[in-house]
Amino acid sequence: MQRSSRHPKFSHPEHQRGAVLMFSLVILLVMTLVGVMAMSSSTLEERMASNHWLTNKAFQAAESAIDVVFINSATNPADLSAALASGVTSIADTLTGDSDVSSTATIEYVVQGTPPLGYDLEKFVGLHFRIEGEGKVGTAGSEAAETTNVQSINRAMASPENS
Repeated sequence: MQRSSRHPKFSHPEHQRGAVLMFSLVILLVMTLVGVMAMSSSTLEERMASNHWLTNKAFQAAESAIDVVFINSATNPADLSAALASGVTSIADTLTGDSDVSSTATIEYVVQGTPPLGYDLEKFVGLHFRIEGEGKVGTAGSEAAETTNVQSINRAMASPENS
């Protein structure tokens, strides 16, 4: 009894040349390269996200330094008075709770101007200050700075001629 085969030409080992094996190895190589490229891309994206997070943390520290100046000047204007007397004053390390993050606020007296509308020009003056907050994240070396301008409304001092 003889066996029938659809492809008698490929039924014997001497007729096989290993084309499927070579094709499989090429596909395996391509898949390996795609996997390696995906892993390196993922690592780069992770570094970029971490850097963005640290930069944002430093920016928030700078903003926090400015906020501390605003809060303190509302209840105790000593920092603004010191800047008015010397031109520039600095408040260091305004953050608490995170030893890795530091912040500094610098208050600079800019100029005396007119108060906003609604204030008597004879009785009030507007003092303009520039507040710069700087935040740093220690281990990563990320830094950020933020600047804002402030106008303080004060009573006008009596001039010696009017006394």
